[in-house]
Amino acid sequence: TNRGKLDGSVAYRQLAVPDLYQNVRESTAYHKAWNIQTLEKYADDRRIDLSPNGTQRTAPTGMKEEAEVSKATKPNQPTDAKTTEGDTPTKPRTEKLVRDFEAIKRDLDLEVVLQDYGFQLDTKKSKPSDEWLIYERGEKNAKERLAVYTGDKYGQKMFVDMNDQRGWRGDVIKFLERVENGIYRNVFKAVDRIMASADYTLQKTVTAPLKQVKDALIDTKLREKDLHSRYAIAPLTDTRYLEGRSLHKDVLFSPEFDGRIKNISYTSDKGTTHHNTAFPMYAQDGHLVSMDIRNERFKSFPSGERGEAIWHSNRFYELTMPLAMHGRNDLPVGTIGTVHRPRTDTISFDFVEEGVARQVQLPIESARNAFKEVQAQRILVAESAIDALSFKQLNPEAEGERRFYMATGGQPGSRQMGFIQKVLDRNPEAQFVIAQDGDNAGLRFAINYLGLTHPAADPALRIKPEIAYSGPNLPPNPLANVLGPKFAFDPEVKTFSDVLKRFDVADGTLSEGHKLAINHQARFKEIMPDDYVKVSVEMVQSVIPAFTYAKAFGVPLPDDISKLAQSEYMTGKVGNEFRFARERAMISGNEFDNRLQLHKDAKLEKDLYSGVNKLDLELRQPLTPGATGPGEAQQRNEAFLGRFLDEMNRFTKQFHYNGDANDKEKKVQEFQRETLLDSQQNQAVTRTRIHFPNDGRLLVKALTMLSDEINQRQGQALYQVVRPTRQQKDLNDVLQNRQGEPLPDSSPLKVGAPPTIRPHTELKSEQSAKQTMAEPAAEAVRAYRTKL
Repeated sequence: TNRGKLDGSVAYRQLAVPDLYQNVRESTAYHKAWNIQTLEKYADDRRIDLSPNGTQRTAPTGMKEEAEVSKATKPNQPTDAKTTEGDTPTKPRTEKLVRDFEAIKRDLDLEVVLQDYGFQLDTKKSKPSDEWLIYERGEKNAKERLAVYTGDKYGQKMFVDMNDQRGWRGDVIKFLERVENGIYRNVFKAVDRIMASADYTLQKTVTAPLKQVKDALIDTKLREKDLHSRYAIAPLTDTRYLEGRSLHKDVLFSPEFDGRIKNISYTSDKGTTHHNTAFPMYAQDGHLVSMDIRNERFKSFPSGERGEAIWHSNRFYELTMPLAMHGRNDLPVGTIGTVHRPRTDTISFDFVEEGVARQVQLPIESARNAFKEVQAQRILVAESAIDALSFKQLNPEAEGERRFYMATGGQPGSRQMGFIQKVLDRNPEAQFVIAQDGDNAGLRFAINYLGLTHPAADPALRIKPEIAYSGPNLPPNPLANVLGPKFAFDPEVKTFSDVLKRFDVADGTLSEGHKLAINHQARFKEIMPDDYVKVSVEMVQSVIPAFTYAKAFGVPLPDDISKLAQSEYMTGKVGNEFRFARERAMISGNEFDNRLQLHKDAKLEKDLYSGVNKLDLELRQPLTPGATGPGEAQQRNEAFLGRFLDEMNRFTKQFHYNGDANDKEKKVQEFQRETLLDSQQNQAVTRTRIHFPNDGRLLVKALTMLSDEINQRQGQALYQVVRPTRQQKDLNDVLQNRQGEPLPDSSPLKVGAPPTIRPHTELKSEQSAKQTMAEPAAEAVRAYRTKL
């Protein structure tokens, strides 16, 4: 909750982090290893000492190997008291042998341990001179891939899971914790077994030491190397796909986008090579961490999370010294253009001269002191890179205008929002242009972008919106409990052989969709008879032993899975159960199709109107000088909220959704309004939550009113919303409808010359000066009227 305190926090009595850590170490919980790892990562990030009373950290009880040490009484030693018949004999004292974790990490080589657990070095992707090595285990398409490196923080070999770089990672102890399921007695047995091996010393000698790598860079460096190893990434030469989207070559090869669009090739395991267009997405440190891959009827991202990755155009730089040009005059100081690095040792400077785009390349060492960064005048954020390119073609820049384009590749994540905020902070004189899609989701993204802090804005007049969507419960899909949600709308799934093809791994491992279906089977009982649900789930679960039977039948895997579906076991036991379940449930083919259609219709209704938008608003106003309470400042905030609610409610009454007066999803409701006094900042802070129906027209109304109020309060156009209609869908759809032509001046999507954005302190000083000059004139007018 964000209620209670001025900063939105609520305090609870709880254990300190070191105490919580000690309690977890003494516990026997199933997720103990995960909890310990999470707390240690939290403590490392915040430099918290987890050792009790400042003592050196030792292994937890669960991580200690117990040794019973009996202290027998010496034969000649007399006893002080006699033992009576009813007395309980004294138990021998026990001591716990503490294992030295630091010594284990120092002496036990991680690479030797990986090899012991079946991991093999990928010699194609690992070279002796590399900063890290790639180890793999498993079959094709289901491999575990770990990158091994030496971190600069501890000087020890560490690993990162290439399939989940923000999840499983750490040192040799962390690896053993996971593979031994957190049972530390087994961890220590493995340590003793490996180190006691006769070949251990030789194996450790063979594994050469690795160069130290900064832990802060390991994620992005690994991700970039992994992408280059999986894809052949080349400069843009094949523009057929982009030209088919009505994008012109002069836009694609303009200075802002030079090097920001690629052609890539990818060879599948079956040997088929695919050629696509890709928009590289970068982390804040400049490393390539993802790509938006496009082609006709195809859209994809490389596996793995995108994190903070954003596609963006090139930044603008200004020459600080004359630049020698071959066969012509030097480029003068002050020439402005964009800079990018086509190779690790070369800088490319793109500029426009007399209306013609030109380029010069120079060694990176020569360029270090030759340029200084110039702020952009407009920063644009779109959902896709193609929309950003379309915006440029629809709205060509004014002469001398500098724009910085960004795209999130879909719904913006919290880390992407942080990246965009830092770009804004570096460009305080730029207008922030929000160009999202015209659907409901795009409108919500646009509202949340208004919550980013513009560096030129007055924080005392800030409005911070944050909106989230809460959808209704959809009718369950009758296929979902068998196939998983991922394949719920596939019309080709009619028989069990179709079901079998949907399994991720040929050895019978269930996909995430199947696991989800089994774990949530109760949801499907609302529309499906119990017999159908029960037998369908059993059918899915019985596929695992079916693969065992397949080997007995002589069916090779995974080369010919289709034979397995026709085997005696599958067509007999499993297939009959499936048919009997349908017969008992009395579901005809038509009824089956009707229920699927019902689910699709409900989903469409959900996308258009169903559900509720939940808008949190925080409004700030400076207190009137000399005021002891919120008073006038609170009234100004509440005046806007009154107008906002009136407009929204007027809209819902105009478009009367239904006759149910108790249908709360079809009304605009306000909850928990409160105004707090920030005495340190001398501001009144009003917070409220507003729920309203998920209607695109209401979202447009909310977006328009919020952006207008923010710009009006700040006294300058800090934000500009470029919003296609629902019918127009997105900016590229607009471009294609116009056959690639720019927008006319009358279009609501047209933007003019960039406004001059000034710091709020300058605006305040100017307003104060005007007010000071106006006061004597006003006093003279009052005196003259009094005299008359």
